[in-house]
Amino acid sequence: MKMHLIAICVFVLVSGGFFAACSDDSGGTDPDVGTDTGGAQGEDVGTEDSGGEELDAGAGPDVGEEPDVGEEPDVGEEPDAGEESQDPYEGRPVGQCTPQSGCPDGENTYCSPALPGGACVGCGDDGHCPGSTVCNDFGTCAETCSDEEDCAPGLRCLGSGQCAAMPCDGGGCPVPLFGCSESDLCARIECEGEPEICPEDTTCVSGWCVEDRAL
Repeated sequence: MKMHLIAICVFVLVSGGFFAACSDDSGGTDPDVGTDTGGAQGEDVGTEDSGGEELDAGAGPDVGEEPDVGEEPDVGEEPDAGEESQDPYEGRPVGQCTPQSGCPDGENTYCSPALPGGACVGCGDDGHCPGSTVCNDFGTCAETCSDEEDCAPGLRCLGSGQCAAMPCDGGGCPVPLFGCSESDLCARIECEGEPEICPEDTTCVSGWCVEDRAL
C-alpha cells in the first residue's frame, strides 16, 4: 500500500508540474507546503505599475508670449506750421500809408501809394502828417532821419534830414520789394489785374504791390 502511494505522488509531480506532499497513513512528517503553487518563488509583485513613469505634467500651459501689440503709433512729428516770415528790414519804419489807410482823417491829406512805404500828400503843416513825419516844402509828409536806418526800406536819408526815394541802379531798385519809376527812383509796382507780378513779401492791394510788413 505504501509503495502505491509513492507511485501516485511521482506521477502527479511528473504530469502536472506540481509538488505535493505525500505521506502514508502513519502520519510521518508535517506536509511540506513548499512554494506557491504558481511555480515561482513567491509572487513577485514588483513595483506597482501604475501605467509607466509618472505622468509628465510638463511645464505649465504654454500661453505663448504676451500679444505683440506693436510699437505705439507713430504720430510722427508735430505738424510743421512753418516759420513765421522773417522781416529782413526789422526795426526800420514800415512807411506812412497804404492805398487804403494811414493818413490822418479830415486833414485834406491822402495817400500817394507809389512812394516806398507810401506818403501822405496835401499837408499844410506838420499837424496834417502822421506820426513823427513833417510837412515839407512840397506839401508831402516826410520822415525825419539821421541815417538810412531811420527810413522805410526803399528810401534814403538826405542831407536835409528827411527820407526820400532811393535812386535805381542799372534799372532796378536796390531793395527787391520795389520797381523803378519813370524818374528812375524806387517805387511800388502797379499790379492792377496782375497780382502775380508782385515781388516776394509784397501783396497786391488796390492795384499796388504793398510790402507785407506794412499790412
